[in-house]
Amino acid sequence: MASKSDLSSLLKLKRRILEYVAVVRSPQTPVHVKLLAVAAGLYLLMPVDLIPDMIPVLGLTDDAAIIGLFLSYLNRFVTEDIKRSVEQKNTPKS
Repeated sequence: MASKSDLSSLLKLKRRILEYVAVVRSPQTPVHVKLLAVAAGLYLLMPVDLIPDMIPVLGLTDDAAIIGLFLSYLNRFVTEDIKRSVEQKNTPKS
C-alpha cells in the first residue's frame, strides 16, 4: 500500500512533468529550448549512444546525463505563471 509521502511524491512528479510540457508548448519559450527538447527526446530514442546501453550500469549514464542536463536547463523557463496555470488546471473543482 502506498504511503502519503509516496502519493505526495507522485503528485509532485506529475506537476513537474506538466510544467515541463507547458514550458515547451508556451509561445514565450525560445525556439532553441523547444529544439533542445526534440533533440533530447530523439537522443533517448536513438539506438546509437555515446555509451552503448548494453554495457551494464554505464550504458544508461549518458541517457541519465542528457535527461538531467536538459531538465535542469528547462527549469530556468518554468515561470510563476506556468506554475499557477498548471496548479489551476489540476486542482479538483468542488
